[in-house]
Amino acid sequence: METCENSIEGEGVLLEPDSCVLDVVLAGRYYGVKAPRGWVEVSDAPFSEMMRGSLGPAKVDMVCADADFGDGFAPSCVVTLQPVGGGCEGEWFEGATRALLEGIPGFVLLDMGEAVDAPEGNVLLLGTYILEDESLTCMQCLWVAPAPVDSRSELVGVTVTLTCATKDFPSVGETLVQMMSSCERISEEEL
Repeated sequence: METCENSIEGEGVLLEPDSCVLDVVLAGRYYGVKAPRGWVEVSDAPFSEMMRGSLGPAKVDMVCADADFGDGFAPSCVVTLQPVGGGCEGEWFEGATRALLEGIPGFVLLDMGEAVDAPEGNVLLLGTYILEDESLTCMQCLWVAPAPVDSRSELVGVTVTLTCATKDFPSVGETLVQMMSSCERISEEEL
């Protein structure tokens, strides 16, 4: 069981500490995340349709959201996977980043860096956009991992995208960061 005890300070942003005990494991076919009670897996149908064509053969592995959130946009987490050919890691990072920037109308990239508690060589993106008159904040962590042993590809590109209403980011942002850090492979099956 993990608990969050500290606030996170970024450039001009202070996330308020929240009570984010991550005691629920939510699992896709290949990757899983730890989440607080109240988070549940949800259908990936809207996400699969939205992403078709934007990431090529990317697969939505898991979608979960805070079912106990109440009114407004519920915080959510989407994990996607995409086969990456050997030596094409840079192209994959560029394409995945471009898909986020171009795939969401009005998306504004606020920051780009590396997450401390994620696999080495990751890219962390922070941005915002408007959806149906509500401002949303999105964090996306991308990394390349070895593909399962029997896979047709040597590598797999992993994206973990966490989104919440911008007004809720100070209170739920730390939970989202901890969930992102908890994402790990749970299956060696072929993609």
